[in-house]
Amino acid sequence: MKKRILLLFTAMFMLTVPGKIQASANEQEKSTVYFEENTLEEGSLTKESADNISESGTIGDMITWDLTEDGTLTIRGTGDISDYTFSEHLECQNIKKVVIEEGITSVGNRTFETCGELTSIELPKGITSIGNGAFSECVRMTSAKLPEGIMSIGESAFAGDVNLISIELPEGITSIEDSAFAECRSLSSIKLPKGITSVGNRAFYDCDSLTSIEFFDGLMSIGYSAFESCDSLSSIELPEEMTSIGYSVFYDCDSLSSIKLPKGLTSIGSYAFYYCRSLSSIELPDGLMSIGDSAFSVCFSLSSIELPESLRSIGECAFGTEVKILYNGTKIDWNIIEGSSEVSVKKIYYKKEIHEHDYKEESVKE
Repeated sequence: MKKRILLLFTAMFMLTVPGKIQASANEQEKSTVYFEENTLEEGSLTKESADNISESGTIGDMITWDLTEDGTLTIRGTGDISDYTFSEHLECQNIKKVVIEEGITSVGNRTFETCGELTSIELPKGITSIGNGAFSECVRMTSAKLPEGIMSIGESAFAGDVNLISIELPEGITSIEDSAFAECRSLSSIKLPKGITSVGNRAFYDCDSLTSIEFFDGLMSIGYSAFESCDSLSSIELPEEMTSIGYSVFYDCDSLSSIKLPKGLTSIGSYAFYYCRSLSSIELPDGLMSIGDSAFSVCFSLSSIELPESLRSIGECAFGTEVKILYNGTKIDWNIIEGSSEVSVKKIYYKKEIHEHDYKEESVKE
């Protein structure tokens, strides 16, 4: 009798409590978003959009995200997106578009690395940094516009995005880090904004569709191999503040035919213009003090070069063997230059010992 009374009491209690619909075993495998009636805040998800969500989650305590069935990932909240958040996620390959709402301040290291179906990103004002490898190997991404306020782009941030055609960099960025856009093989042009003082090592390595680069005054240094194997780059003008060109910066830029060097340039690194087979002329500024090993080697179109009297050292195999050199000093001055005795070229002329007219006439005869 007591058992019957207890069961009856339990049944009556359950009838007085609002019921929860329990999902079937198959439904429980899917991520579900629950809404309480009349509790949606302005600007938040609508009930209709919630029905389209295939997965959702949180990042820490202050950030939430949801992924819709059409591949749009929306991230909202405040703070930083942590490292590796989606690159290690099972659903990474379902992400086609990323929309980050205002309130997010940074994208962590390798957050979207290898999200192979990602085609576009929308970043809000207020983001100040993009981490190392954040969007690397996103092979379907075609364009990206970075908002004002971003101060740093990490190493390899967009590396390997082989279909990236264009990217807009805002003012405020002070440096392009190592390999930031390496192997972006569809990138056709880049405009570096005012305020950038350095371009990192291999920053644009193997961007073989890159035809033009626009620099602004203020750039002080370019790292090694920064533009190596940019096969479509035909001309370049370096800003006046630069004092050195590093190791193999323009190595194997096969189409590079002309370059304007800054007047304050003091050194050209080893292999800086190695294998630039279309380079037919270059004007070296007065004040240049050193030319590194193989700097102009295998430049088949370069038949002659004029060297300033300020030169103090020349590296091994700095020039091709078929090049004629016009040195703006005397033979005695030339012999003082470190490495001059090892220079093996077609002919060396000493400007202070001959008339320039005679040099030009003899060049024509040869």
